[in-house]
Amino acid sequence: LGLLEDLFHYNGEFDVKLAVRNLYAEATNVLTPHLSLWVGSRMYRGDDIYLLDFWPLDDLNTLGGGAKLSFGNTALLLHAGVNRLADRYQLQRIEVPDPRFGTEEVTVLDRQRTIASLKLVQGLPRLFGRLSLKAIAYGELHHIPAGTLHDGLEREELPSDLGWVVGAQLGAWGFGRGAFANLFLRLGGGLGAYDELSVPSGLGLDKRASGAREALVALSANYERGILGLRVGGYARYFEDADTVDADPDDGWEYALVLRPALFITRHFHQLFEVSLQGRRPDGLSPRTQTHLVPTVFKASMMPAISWEAGSYARPQLRVV
Repeated sequence: LGLLEDLFHYNGEFDVKLAVRNLYAEATNVLTPHLSLWVGSRMYRGDDIYLLDFWPLDDLNTLGGGAKLSFGNTALLLHAGVNRLADRYQLQRIEVPDPRFGTEEVTVLDRQRTIASLKLVQGLPRLFGRLSLKAIAYGELHHIPAGTLHDGLEREELPSDLGWVVGAQLGAWGFGRGAFANLFLRLGGGLGAYDELSVPSGLGLDKRASGAREALVALSANYERGILGLRVGGYARYFEDADTVDADPDDGWEYALVLRPALFITRHFHQLFEVSLQGRRPDGLSPRTQTHLVPTVFKASMMPAISWEAGSYARPQLRVV
């Protein structure tokens, strides 16, 4: 569950919204020990960049189902699901006169977005002692059907649209205490260049997102040795929307890099540090200032911490920032 409002003890109001982020059923050993199936509402994710709370490759919020087929160190994961945002891009309800009394609400636009994904994982455990490797190939297909948007007496035809994502990941772990490293690459086009829970903007003249492109490379790693530890996370992303504007401030690069060194002074007392650099470089001028704005943020932090055990991922942990 996710809590979306302040708690009662903060504002004195018995009023809170809850988000059910995962509610699905899963069955293993279906007919064979190699097959598992699931169905329901799910955050369908792979590996993340912990320091940025970011899933750079596969991060889907879906209402659907999927299957996993495993043979030793090889796994194939398939999924298909839908969403429908409460936005006029996908859903419109209008009030019309009721033949008997008053009015009633009628749905005149209902476009479900369908997303299918395929993921192939190949593991190579216990290489060169404790080192293990894995390679992942990943892909998505997106589709939304056509519809008609009603605005008074006028109607706007919304065309069908498509999108795609291809990506890969290389991972290694076991080369030290709590050690791992993941390198991600993701390419997206059309609807796949946008977040699946967003309304695409900067569409082409045909009202489609087919010209949009996204390219992302990301890194996540952790290493610990003795009393020293280091966590790293970062990504660089280029995005271009579907319109035909060359010098467009909506297009451009964005990046983030975070380093978190740690001193495990005792089993329970850790001294953490963190430095980060984040920024964006748009391709066009700001429409407000008519200048080329290149925002950049630098942050440095000190975080003494009391931890249950030694290690970057030991929990619970109490920090002072």
